[in-house]
Amino acid sequence: MTKKRIEAENGIPGAGASEFHEGDLRAMLNRALRTVGIAAVLGILPVWRMWGWRSLLLFLIGAVIGATGIVEWRHLMSVMLRRLPPSPGAEEPEARAPESSPESSAEPPDAEEAGAQRPADQSGRSAPSLAPAVLLFALRFVIAAAVLYVSLKSLEGKAAALILGLALALAALFLEAIRLLRAWTY
Repeated sequence: MTKKRIEAENGIPGAGASEFHEGDLRAMLNRALRTVGIAAVLGILPVWRMWGWRSLLLFLIGAVIGATGIVEWRHLMSVMLRRLPPSPGAEEPEARAPESSPESSAEPPDAEEAGAQRPADQSGRSAPSLAPAVLLFALRFVIAAAVLYVSLKSLEGKAAALILGLALALAALFLEAIRLLRAWTY
């Protein structure tokens, strides 16, 4: 996401961080996921040569756990962003009622009625519940902890290889954060 692209899409010179959309988030996390995959493939031979096949398996397990973390964050953030109300300038023209229609003169619904409804996403459907996404996110941590424990106990490889594999996701997200910061500041 570059500043020129932001300005071109929104027609607002200087638009930046406030114009970060779900598509931008997905693209950023997909690039981070691709970076983890490339780094894992590039790290196979050096880890295998230095520490052996058991440590290589730990490295790959760490990389897979890191990648699944990115996938889960992408899913959780996507659900959360769909629950947010659209920004005032993001409404589509056909979604607004014309000024002369009888619906526009009707009183707005009571606060109780509006609060009872689940927020709608941009397509008009009710937004997905956050509870299943949070439960899956927590379940992933439990599964990751179990896989880490079993792999460290049974493979008897170097823990450094596992940490290196886990760090690939962190490094990929850090690179994407720097990329976004540069896009917003230049």
